[in-house]
Amino acid sequence: MRIFLLCFVSVHLPILAFAGTMAWLGTWSWAVFWPILLATVLGTGAAILGMAGLLKPIGIATEQLRRVQRGEMVERIPEGGPDMAGQLLAAVELAAQATRERVEKVRSLAGSDPLTGLRNRRGLNESLQAVLASGGSGTIAVLDCDRFKQVNDTLGHAAGDRALRAIAGGIRAHTREADTAARWGGDEFVIYFADLDPDAAGQVLVRIRDALHQQPAALIDDQPLGFSFGLARLGGAQGHRDSNSAFDAADRDLYRAKQACRGAIPA
Repeated sequence: MRIFLLCFVSVHLPILAFAGTMAWLGTWSWAVFWPILLATVLGTGAAILGMAGLLKPIGIATEQLRRVQRGEMVERIPEGGPDMAGQLLAAVELAAQATRERVEKVRSLAGSDPLTGLRNRRGLNESLQAVLASGGSGTIAVLDCDRFKQVNDTLGHAAGDRALRAIAGGIRAHTREADTAARWGGDEFVIYFADLDPDAAGQVLVRIRDALHQQPAALIDDQPLGFSFGLARLGGAQGHRDSNSAFDAADRDLYRAKQACRGAIPA
């Protein structure tokens, strides 16, 4: 409002000076008045349009700064010129970029397991929801370490943590970018094998277990720490329609494997 008032007075100075002069002289000249009035009107319009253009970047910057303060993601801010308004836009863009990076980092940390670096339960669920929403399908595998409690009891919790990290490393080494692996909790892991049926997923898991036998994550009674697993289809014509039912089916398959033999391959 103050800027508008300043511009209004500045543009109208000629006509105000003319009116004051005519009043002081006690005369009036329409031949002079009309050109001055026309110039004043045109100048006012040009000033309004010019100020609107100059103030637009400031309005954009102000709105985006409010969003940054609220912790919201902001869109790309248009580049400005070399003037102060352009410098303001550039500064806001830097602040917005820093906010985007912080938000992405927080999201990543919120969906990751700090011990193993794999996804956590939340991160896996978000990935599976995206898979189902896009019409994808694959196999859910639930892994449970055999005799892991003995590792903690006999070798200590630090050794247990090292074993979990070693298992996570084996999973990463044998899964694809399209797959999603997570530490579900404790010594239990979950892997989603994209576009693989249970037989193909089971073969991958056997390779992971063989690799861990060759380079043991831990030894219990001179035997390498292994794991049992259960499998279930997710999505597609033959798979479960939601992740919860797929987890339940994989858990039942895992239970059968545990009952049959530690580390046995489920049918």
